[in-house]
Formats: sequence, C-alpha cells, structure tokens
Amino acid sequence: MLLPPGTRDRLRWAGASQRYVISLEANSVVEVADTIKPGFAPSFHTHWNFRDEPLRELLAEIGREAFDGWPLGTLYADLLGLSLSALVLRRYATSPVTLPFVRGGRSRKLIDQDEQPRSLAQQNFLQF
Repeated sequence: MLLPPGTRDRLRWAGASQRYVISLEANSVVEVADTIKPGFAPSFHTHWNFRDEPLRELLAEIGREAFDGWPLGTLYADLLGLSLSALVLRRYATSPVTLPFVRGGRSRKLIDQDEQPRSLAQQNFLQF
C-alpha cells in the first residue's frame, strides 16, 4: 500500500502476511523532488493494494544491507535511499516527474563516427 503523508487510518490483517510496510520521511522525498525540479511539492494518490517489482527488489536490497550492518558503507546506504525516493516520485507522484536516466557506454562522438573504441585517456585527450 502507498499512503500519502498525513494519512490516518487503521488496517488489520488476519493471518500470516508477507508484506513490506515502510515509512518514508516526507522531507527526504520533498528534498529529492526539489533538487530535481525546484519548487515541486509532490503529492501522492492512495494505493491500498498494489504490486511493484522494482520497488520490492530495492526494498529487499535495503533490508539485506541493514541486516548485515551496512557492509558497503554509508555512501551506498545514501544511494539506496535516494533511489527509493526517486522511484516513488517517478512512479507514484500525482504530477509526473521526469528524472534523468544515467547510462554509460561509448561516447556519442564515437558512435556517430563509428570508430573503434578508445581508452578513456585517449577520449579525454581528444576532447581538448
């Protein structure tokens, strides 16, 4: 379920359940939204029953890291938190937020010229 900040309600499950119940600080999501689009104040529709596989996988990774004592450190923990906020904004904000997707690979110049890939040092030298 996804409930907007400030929602007050009760829910009771009967029997065993395999659900994730998390709570995000509204300020952290708002900070990410403001960084991406200054002045944007996100709002969300209530979703009582939904499934989101990428969100589940991200939460599972956060759970594994937390259970193991964050062996990859605070930088990775911050990255996971940022990824969680960005995913929630991208998929569930009432006003869509376009987030840039960062992709690696060959530079556009090399692809356009259909040249053989060069080392990073060669590419940097050629740009000057």
